[in-house]
Amino acid sequence: MYRVLRPGGILGIKEFDHQGDLFYPMTPLLERSFELYLRLRAHNGHEPAGGRRVKEFLHEVGCEILSLDSYTEQRTKPEELMAFVQKNKQIQYEVLEPQYIQLGWCQPGEIEEHVKAWEAFARDPHAISVSAWVEGVGRKPE
Repeated sequence: MYRVLRPGGILGIKEFDHQGDLFYPMTPLLERSFELYLRLRAHNGHEPAGGRRVKEFLHEVGCEILSLDSYTEQRTKPEELMAFVQKNKQIQYEVLEPQYIQLGWCQPGEIEEHVKAWEAFARDPHAISVSAWVEGVGRKPE
């Protein structure tokens, strides 16, 4: 992005930081599901703690930092939790499971158990899910 940005141009980055995510209550099956997800993201070249590095990323390319903010996306109500789980259900089956199986990280049908565990999580009256995000805006020098 920086390469094609004109001098004085503005560059914005928004990245989540999985090391700042909170899920409660966690079970061993949910921990396994999340571990597989993070492992695959890293395998595919993603920085799981990228959010905390947004300022570094902007500095590395030579941007002047104009703003840096962090926030959390919280899901604490049953309908919010279930919507989050249902949205990710399709990703589990269509995107993640085939890669997990191809890499030999899980067996066919294992993801079905993960999905059921996440649905049970969403129905738990004590459940919370919090995702951490960092966004930064920089300017390319004139």
